[in-house]
Amino acid sequence: MGQRRVEYQHLLTTEKTAEGIRACATEFAEEVSERPRRQVGESVGVRVEPVKHYFVYTTLGKSDKTGDSRQTINQMYGFTAADIGRTGLRADLRYSKFDSSFGRGDYKLLTVSRHLGDRMMWDAQFGIQNLISPFSTNTNSRFVDTSFDTNLWGRSFLQSGYTIVRGNTIDYNQWYLSLGYRFDRKPVAK
Repeated sequence: MGQRRVEYQHLLTTEKTAEGIRACATEFAEEVSERPRRQVGESVGVRVEPVKHYFVYTTLGKSDKTGDSRQTINQMYGFTAADIGRTGLRADLRYSKFDSSFGRGDYKLLTVSRHLGDRMMWDAQFGIQNLISPFSTNTNSRFVDTSFDTNLWGRSFLQSGYTIVRGNTIDYNQWYLSLGYRFDRKPVAK
């Protein structure tokens, strides 16, 4: 295939007529479409509770797709403490590392959350992300996000939050408010 691609590229650069270029491109596209495409991936995850309300978890994965220059490798490790001091607070500390054809990097994230009754939830996230990619000049950023969710009535909900992001090329603050409706089949809680 490599030799044929070089021939097609040479023909495309030396062919001067639109009809000749179209014929060459069509022949190349037909040959490529006849090749079997493959995408292979594996992922495994484990979550254990060594002590009541404390969880350790990990997920490891890789994939290989025709056309990618190399395999995609993802790793994620985490620790969760639920119902800290019987306050209802939950903390989740997570580290993730990724390496793919579009970029590589890692992120560290701390999430603190609490259910406020049956219908409301608050959470806050604090994180750092590092990215090396030819598609982005923002190689690192730090962020803080807090949000509040509540079920209003039936399947409707209200979500509000505030995000602060500071990076080497991206700096912004964002407030958001969403009013929505859930289209699920679960019965509505009374």
